[in-house]
Amino acid sequence: MTTQELWMILPIVIIGLSVLVTTITEITYNNLNRTISISLLFILISFIASLNVWFGWTFTPSLELLFGNSISVDKFALFFYFLILLVTFFTLLISRSYLVEMKKDSGELIILLLLSISGMLVLVSARELITIYVALELSSLPLIALGAIRRGKFSAEVGIKFFILSSVATAVLLYGFVFLYGFTGTTHLDRIFYELVNIQNVEPALIFSIVAIIAGFVGILFLFITGETGLLNDGDILLGGTLAFCGVQCIALATVLNRKYAPKYKVATWLTYQYPL
Repeated sequence: MTTQELWMILPIVIIGLSVLVTTITEITYNNLNRTISISLLFILISFIASLNVWFGWTFTPSLELLFGNSISVDKFALFFYFLILLVTFFTLLISRSYLVEMKKDSGELIILLLLSISGMLVLVSARELITIYVALELSSLPLIALGAIRRGKFSAEVGIKFFILSSVATAVLLYGFVFLYGFTGTTHLDRIFYELVNIQNVEPALIFSIVAIIAGFVGILFLFITGETGLLNDGDILLGGTLAFCGVQCIALATVLNRKYAPKYKVATWLTYQYPL
């Protein structure tokens, strides 16, 4: 790894370090206010590092692909860096008072959220199928734990549904990746695009791989649209935080309210945010 590559991926590295530092802080001090403050600080530092990559304050940004042509930190990726980090920062800021009232598992919620964010940042920069798959799993697996973090019967239902449905969708997606690799002989998106543009005959295997990949992403998106990530209209659960799913295909923001504190509100859609005053 060169110094320039380290500067380019510094926003991702900072969020990864925030997971480690936040975990140690939660275990050592068990102080929610300190955990939230440290999380906000790391998110802010990562945002500044993203601005540094955008404007090139301390180095000259490179448009070349990094790490064996698997990651690209271009303006497109940086735009979603800004979006993800800002949404997470203000969500934690707004949810601070309720997380204090939540008492149990609030620190773990923040850690899982940061872990998911690290996967999202890699996902929007991924330019290779294996990197896309690993980043997708890293961003989605913590959401399963977030959905079941309240340990009630509704939370258990959310966790099981999310786990089973996301596993099926991911398996179909990976199956499509395998067929696409077998047909093109590469996992890099630029080479895949070149092979598809210069294709002479459309093979059934190619059509199947494209359909499987689309079905896999649609299946994951379906979890958010149908509310299987924890967006229930009833049940005494709260998932305070951002369930952001950001990639080449979609970005979602979701928050769950506790009917005990806001009985007249219902979460109608996965883009709705309602905060009990």
